[in-house]
Amino acid sequence: MNFAIVEDNASNCQELKQCLKTWEQEHSVDLHIFCYKNGSELLSDYFQQMNLIFLDIHLPDITGVEIAHRLRKEDYSGHIVFLTAFSEFVFEGYHVRALDYLLKPITMAELNRCLSHLDFEISPLCYTLQDGLNMKKIPFSTIIAFATQGHYMDIFTTEDTYHQRVSLKAIKPNLPSDFVQCHRTLIVNINHVTKLDSNSICLTNGNVYPVSRPYLKQIQNAFVKCVS
Repeated sequence: MNFAIVEDNASNCQELKQCLKTWEQEHSVDLHIFCYKNGSELLSDYFQQMNLIFLDIHLPDITGVEIAHRLRKEDYSGHIVFLTAFSEFVFEGYHVRALDYLLKPITMAELNRCLSHLDFEISPLCYTLQDGLNMKKIPFSTIIAFATQGHYMDIFTTEDTYHQRVSLKAIKPNLPSDFVQCHRTLIVNINHVTKLDSNSICLTNGNVYPVSRPYLKQIQNAFVKCVS
């Protein structure tokens, strides 16, 4: 999991980083922590790959709330947690679908309480669909494909179709190896592919999609490995 800390106070940043390292060991997860001194550094980096971003409310360039609005405008679908010394700022979080807020100085107990919401994402067996403050676990084995239309993505499963405002680029790094991209707008679960030729792919729900030439070789290799 990729976590970002946006905090201009080096001492506060190091304190949170140490707490996160403890949380990482206790939960047996592989955590990558990226630290930024201001919002400009974060926004100019690969923020879409972050599972969670800790945002200090008071920053030297733009406020944490302003950064959060920018992130959501750029279709960032990960979690946001505000860092503040003043509890009245918590209400700002609801406008940007913040997961939670942490009051400084941060304690391990409060961090555990906050990150308990992430139990959904620790398991590698499920995809976590987030809609505002609501979260739903979808077993990867039941997901047939992820397909984008504009700024939204359709998640086709064996039981239902879900919709989420997120890009394929943002979710692709966190998908199991069974999920292979075959078009700029489509990632499929190779276990749900029934037929493949040089131009199209057919899935278990009956949907047929085009296959782009740049992705043809990798989808062919994955399909052969799956049926052999």
